[in-house]
Amino acid sequence: QNSATAEAATAEAATAEAATAEAATASSTPVSRDLIDVAVYLSAILEMEACTTSVSDLYKAITLVRDHGLVREHIPTHLLNSSDIWTELLKSKGANGKGMPLEALTRNLGKLSSLPNFMGQENTNTICARLASEEDIQRSRIHPFKVLVASRIYGMGKALKGALSWTVSPRVRDQLTNTFLRSFKNVPPTGKRYMAALDVSGSMDCSCMGCPAITCREASAALALVLYETEPHVYVRGFSAAQVPGAGFYNFDPYVRHGMTLEQFITATNSPFGATD
Repeated sequence: QNSATAEAATAEAATAEAATAEAATASSTPVSRDLIDVAVYLSAILEMEACTTSVSDLYKAITLVRDHGLVREHIPTHLLNSSDIWTELLKSKGANGKGMPLEALTRNLGKLSSLPNFMGQENTNTICARLASEEDIQRSRIHPFKVLVASRIYGMGKALKGALSWTVSPRVRDQLTNTFLRSFKNVPPTGKRYMAALDVSGSMDCSCMGCPAITCREASAALALVLYETEPHVYVRGFSAAQVPGAGFYNFDPYVRHGMTLEQFITATNSPFGATD
């Protein structure tokens, strides 16, 4: 019995010694740089959440955005009416090292234009440069249709929901048109043959369900234009109710060409509007 007790005590001592050695080894193992960076980033987010609207906290929030690349989703709601905060969000390194992500920029153009003293020459130049950057557009992988929706909403000068309104910048509005065309490169071609058959009946002038900023006609033409510009073999046709025997189906190939704007493409694919069937 004494022998068994001694053996148990020896085993417990060995276990305790092993645990102590393991703890010592763990404490001497250096913490990875990535883990430290994550901890610092999370700490910055928590500091941002605690910021109030006081002047000192506003400057603190601006510093946090600048030093840690925080984005709009990290900013407390009560700080989102500050032009200084949005200026820093626009120009800081951001999550991609280039500033506010392009898709986020297109979504927030109305908010930016509504802020007092924000759309001066410097900020407008920055916005237009980002929207014109081929590198930014390709990195964002934004789909042309998203750019089109953002362009139409921005051009309305007011939000689809809520009371937000803004003064439209002609430069930004025109640049969005170019961004839409340049973003076609983000759509990978399949190399297959397509026939884009557009409903050109009168009912297509109604607003898109879920997106009243654009009409069904604009939406269908935009998708056909993306297809036409990215695929090697696309045949563009239109259909509506036949007014006379043999009518109702239209060949638009002679009227469309590469490099058209959406407005030009819609004009080229116009036909005598009628019923759908």
